[in-house]
Amino acid sequence: MVLVEDHDMVAEAIALALEQTADIQIVAKSRSIAAALVDTHQCEPDVVLLDRRLPDGDGITAISKLTAAAAGVRVLVLTGEATAAVAARVAEAGGAGVLLKSSRLDELQTAVRQVAAGEVVYGSGLLAGVLDVLAHRGRGGLALTAREHEPRADQRAARGGPQHRAQPRAAGAGEAGSAVQAGGGRHRAP
Repeated sequence: MVLVEDHDMVAEAIALALEQTADIQIVAKSRSIAAALVDTHQCEPDVVLLDRRLPDGDGITAISKLTAAAAGVRVLVLTGEATAAVAARVAEAGGAGVLLKSSRLDELQTAVRQVAAGEVVYGSGLLAGVLDVLAHRGRGGLALTAREHEPRADQRAARGGPQHRAQPRAAGAGEAGSAVQAGGGRHRAP
């Protein structure tokens, strides 16, 4: 694991806690995004534990660069405070989770193990918020397809419409405006 933390006392406490476990090894300690990129490329860790606020920028903006620096590396963001919007930014950037600095050391150990195993780690209060933010974001977020905007069969039936969608013929399969059979009635193809 590469540990990215610019405060010496915090980095030392985290290192002491994690080095007590047999299955978590810190291969490098970085104090900045720039150093973390070099260390991640050179050491090829499974996990980067990344402080959010570093002297050379917001750690979240470095997630995509870190994941590109070594194959299979996963990034867990460590922060003093987290909101659903912050957690959503981490998810959108390709991060594997967010952990608060106020978490217990055993929670940190568990989170590192989970991220190394391919899981995502968001606190129970954050995960629901992440999903909500991602699902409702208008631009750049997840959007419904045209098909998902269409009424369901039961809604169409309640309105007195056909219960099945009309499927247009493939181009060249018939004349423009040819009829398509669907749901027991005839409808003009779009």
